[in-house]
Amino acid sequence: MTYTPLLKELLNELKLARGKNCLIFAISGQPARLKEAIESANFKVSEIYLKGNENLLEILLGWKDTAENCVYLVHGIGNQFPWVLPYINLHRDLFFDIKRPVVVAVNEYEIREIQKHAPDWFRFRSRTYELKEEEPAEEKVIMRLAEPAESKPVYYPLPVLEEESEEELKERIKIDEYLLSSERDDYKRAELYMSLSLSYFKLGDFERGEKYLQESNNIRAKLEDKRGILLNYTRLSSIFISKRDFEKVIDICNEALKVEPNLVEFYIILIRGYAYIELNEYEQAIKDFNKVIELNPNYAEAYYGRGYAYAELNEYERAIEDYSNAIKLNPKFAEAYNNRGLAYVKLNEYERAIKDYDKAIALNPAFAEAYYNRGNAYAELNEHERAIEDYDRTIELNPNYAKAYYNRGIAYAKLNKHERAIEDFSKAIALNPDDAEAYYNRGIAYAKLNKHERAIEDYGKAIALNPNYAEAYVNRGIAYSEIHRYEESARDLKKAGILFLHSGREEDAVKTFSFCFKLRDKIKIENDDIVYCGLALLLLTSDADVMNELKGMRIRDENLRRILELTMRKLRRGDISEEMAVLVGNEKREGMMPLLELLKRA
Repeated sequence: MTYTPLLKELLNELKLARGKNCLIFAISGQPARLKEAIESANFKVSEIYLKGNENLLEILLGWKDTAENCVYLVHGIGNQFPWVLPYINLHRDLFFDIKRPVVVAVNEYEIREIQKHAPDWFRFRSRTYELKEEEPAEEKVIMRLAEPAESKPVYYPLPVLEEESEEELKERIKIDEYLLSSERDDYKRAELYMSLSLSYFKLGDFERGEKYLQESNNIRAKLEDKRGILLNYTRLSSIFISKRDFEKVIDICNEALKVEPNLVEFYIILIRGYAYIELNEYEQAIKDFNKVIELNPNYAEAYYGRGYAYAELNEYERAIEDYSNAIKLNPKFAEAYNNRGLAYVKLNEYERAIKDYDKAIALNPAFAEAYYNRGNAYAELNEHERAIEDYDRTIELNPNYAKAYYNRGIAYAKLNKHERAIEDFSKAIALNPDDAEAYYNRGIAYAKLNKHERAIEDYGKAIALNPNYAEAYVNRGIAYSEIHRYEESARDLKKAGILFLHSGREEDAVKTFSFCFKLRDKIKIENDDIVYCGLALLLLTSDADVMNELKGMRIRDENLRRILELTMRKLRRGDISEEMAVLVGNEKREGMMPLLELLKRA
C-alpha cells in the first residue's frame, strides 16, 4: 500500500511505543489495509473486531500472553454503540495496565460519538490520525472536536431477545441515564428512552417501562418518525413474547396498527397471528396469516404459521398445502418439512412423513425434534430398532428431552428389553416427575419381570397423578392378583370397570368386570366388589352363566342383593319401576350409581 506521510508517522510512533502503553485512534475506512501496513513494519497484529457482547477490555487485559512486538488493532466499535462508550470511559484507567500499543480504527461518525460519550478515554489517546489514501494532501492530525453531523434517524440494535440478569439490567439503566444526560440528538434520545423502557419491562416494572415507552414515542411523533414508533412496538412485543404474555402481545400489535395503517409492515400482523396461536385462537390466527399473505404473497413464514393453525384445527390436508407453499418459497425451511411430516403422520402416511423428516435433518443435522418425530414414525411402522437409533440421536442432541427417553423405553419394551425400558422410563420420570404414563409403563415393565410389588408401586403413582387412569387400575388389580392379594385386586378392577363405563368404553368394561368376577373362587368370604362386578357383567351381557353364579353366591350387601332380584325380574320382562325409584332414593353411595344406571337401561 502507499505509505503516506501520516501513515509513516503512525508507524514510527508504534515503533517508539513497542512493548509500552499507547492508545491511537485512526480514522480509516480500510482496517484490513491498515493491518497490512502495520505488519509490514515487523509488528504482529492482534485484530479485534467487536460484535455482540464481546468485552474489549477483557480481551486487551490478556496482553501478557502476546509477543512484545504485538499491536492491537480494534475495529467495529460502532457495533456496540452507544453502551460500550460509558463502560470504557468508566474503566479507562485499565488502559494504563496494557503494555501494548492499541490502535482503534474508526470512521468519522464513531470518532464523534467517542468524543461525546467517552471524553475521558478520548483524552487518554496519544494521537488521532485521519488516514485517506487517495487524498494524502488532506491528511491531518485531529486535535479538535469534529463538527456535529445533521440529525438523522438512528435505530440501535437494542438487546430485545438477550437474556440479562437483574444486575446487568440495572447496569444498563445507569448507562442509558448517563448517555441521556449528554445526548442532544432527538433520534438517539428516543432510542435511549426505548432502551430504558425495555430494561424496566424486563425487570417487571411495567409503570416505568410504559413511562419511557411514551417518552420515546412522543419524541418520534414530533419527528414524524412513524417507522420508529412501529419499531418500538415490535421490540416491546418481543419482550412479552419472552414472558409468554400473549394477550399483551396482541394489545401491543393492535396499538401498532393504529399508528399508520398504510405504513404497517406485515411483520406486526404476523406477530399477532403467532400470538393468537399461542392462545389457541386458531381461526383468528388464520385471518392474520391471510392478511400477511395478501400483503406479501412470497412470505414463507405466513404460510408456515397458517399451516400450523390448520393442523391444530385437524385440517391436515390444508396444513400440508400451506407447509408445501412455505417450502416452495424457502427450500431450506427445515421446520416446514418437519411440520409437514407431522401432518402426514396424522393421516397415517408414515413413509411420506419419514421423507420429510429426512429432509429436515439434512437441512439441519442438529434438529433434535426431527429425529424424535422420525423415531415416532418408525415406531408406528414397528421398526423399533430404527426408532431407537433416532431417539438415541435426539437424546445426544438434547439430554433433557424427557419424551425421547419415554418413547425409547416404549421401543425397548416392544423388543422385550424390559431392563433397558425401565432405565429409560426412570430417566423420563427424573426429568418429568408428573408423567403418569412413564410410571404406568415402568410398572408394566416391572410386571413383565415378575416384580409385581414394584409394578404395584408405579401403578399407584400413576393413579395419584391421574385418578381417572382406568388402565392403571386394571394393571394394578392384575398385579395384586399375581401375589394373591385378591381383595385389593377386586377393588381396583371394579374401579377400572366403572371408569371405562364413564368414558363409554363398554367392551373394556366387560373384560375388566369379567376378570374381576373370576376372582370369586379365590376368596373364601363373599366379596362385595366381586358381586358388583358380576352384576355389572350380567347387566352388560345378559349372560345366563353369570346369573346362575350370582344366584349361588351369598350376597351380604342388601342393595346388591336387591339389584340382582330386580335384574332377574327385568330380564323376564317384569316392571320394576316402583322398586327402582325406592332403590335409587335409598342408595347414597356414589359407586353404586353406575350399576343402577345399567339396571335402568337393561
